[in-house]
Amino acid sequence: MPVEGAHLGIDVGGSSVRIMFEGAEGQRSEVVSAPSPDSYRGFLVLVEQMARELVQAPVAAVGCGLPGSSDSDQVLFVPALPWMVGHPLRRDLESLLGARVILGLDGHFTLLAEATEGAAKGYASTDSRVRHGKQGTAGSWGWLPLPALVIKASITASSVSRQARPCREEPLAWRP
Repeated sequence: MPVEGAHLGIDVGGSSVRIMFEGAEGQRSEVVSAPSPDSYRGFLVLVEQMARELVQAPVAAVGCGLPGSSDSDQVLFVPALPWMVGHPLRRDLESLLGARVILGLDGHFTLLAEATEGAAKGYASTDSRVRHGKQGTAGSWGWLPLPALVIKASITASSVSRQARPCREEPLAWRP
């Protein structure tokens, strides 16, 4: 369910952390960016400092996009930031920011943003839900292993398409 009020978006990457504030009326701040820290505690301190700089009103909800998988409470797999794994990130961010926090795969948040106001706006999925998959990384093409034969060969569109296996028959989105 959408949460009314101001929102904070946190984009966690292997090399940088970016934050943006959106007010209840839709006004957006600039995106503030800083290099990714090298520890969990450093990450929390950084997010607190960045949020203090941006937040102009009480925040109702926070979306935290991660470059890996998480469950609803903690980070499960982030190869670029292994120090995040196993920590109660949702709880710690909620305590720090005083708002509801939703953790998610950055690619899933990108999909939702594109469907709301980007290139996919006006398209409809079967039920308007992101399919997370068993490991929480459905649709994350960068994590799919390629067969050794493809890796050794010079990769072309035709060689990859011959190795590809569809995971579903119907398209992800279509014009109504």
